[in-house]
Amino acid sequence: MTTAPTPPWGTPTAPSSGGRPGGRTTQPLPTGARPGGPQAEGLGFFLIVEQLTGSGEGMVWRVDPAPQAAGPTRQAAREQAFFLAQTFRPAHPFSPQDRTVYRIDDDTYLVIVTGMTKSFHFRVSVGERMRPV
Repeated sequence: MTTAPTPPWGTPTAPSSGGRPGGRTTQPLPTGARPGGPQAEGLGFFLIVEQLTGSGEGMVWRVDPAPQAAGPTRQAAREQAFFLAQTFRPAHPFSPQDRTVYRIDDDTYLVIVTGMTKSFHFRVSVGERMRPV
């Protein structure tokens, strides 16, 4: 078994799982499903960061970096999400001066980062990857 690389916030990344389910119907995994388990390989709880990327007129709101495996249970993933909301370095602003973290719900944080001239925000969410039907 190979060890996955570790992103800046310290949660090991999941091995590549291949293609995306696209528009297919999905069903949830049982709460507490373990990523990489014998019947749930590549499925489980992930951290998702949405932020403004690019520059000038090419700025877009997107998921960046790619979702990262977050733990064996929803609670473990929630703890990682809170830590990430406090420590993640977003693409903007260039020179962060202040950070305010808001819990939107048990699985989502909105973070406002104030720079020298502008404020930007990003969102950290816990997501449960769904199995295609």
